[in-house]
Amino acid sequence: MAKDLSNHAVSVAGEYFVCAELGRLGYLALLTPKNNPLFDVVVTNPSGTRGVYAIAYTPSNLSGRPFSWRREIIYIGMTNSVLGLKGRLKQFDNTIAGNTGHGGADRVRYKYRNYGNLVKRLYVAVVPFQCDTTSNQPKDLKTMGEVAKFEYLCFARFVERFGKLPDFNNKKESLKYSLTVGRNDR
Repeated sequence: MAKDLSNHAVSVAGEYFVCAELGRLGYLALLTPKNNPLFDVVVTNPSGTRGVYAIAYTPSNLSGRPFSWRREIIYIGMTNSVLGLKGRLKQFDNTIAGNTGHGGADRVRYKYRNYGNLVKRLYVAVVPFQCDTTSNQPKDLKTMGEVAKFEYLCFARFVERFGKLPDFNNKKESLKYSLTVGRNDR
């Protein structure tokens, strides 16, 4: 090994190697943003899990508590993508960390610009649906339709309880970082 390779370069190369090996074994492995305090690599099986997720921003510790409708829910989303819930939540995390790829997270980033402080107060609840998004089988197509329907049912429930959409689902009233401040950073 060359003497001038930094520990950081070796660490990053190792993370890419792990992702490549997991891919060779049939898993989907994705690197997280640098300095993520929780994990370096997210891994799922290729079929992943589709579903709906709700993200709350609160100083209260919600870890391990059962889901409940609360005003602190700032975003509701869904995915039927091949990457599943883990992939979509990684896009959310990547966007609030400073990249692009998730519209709702881009709106969150406009209001909460300090990633370190933000992630300490974010809590995620998910409702998974099992299906194969690469399939055209009626069972899988119906499940994907149920995922989309469930997201809208969640929107309706939130509006019934609180009289409005979650803050960052309201596209008319929440600005995107990339279309405002982010344009000035270029």
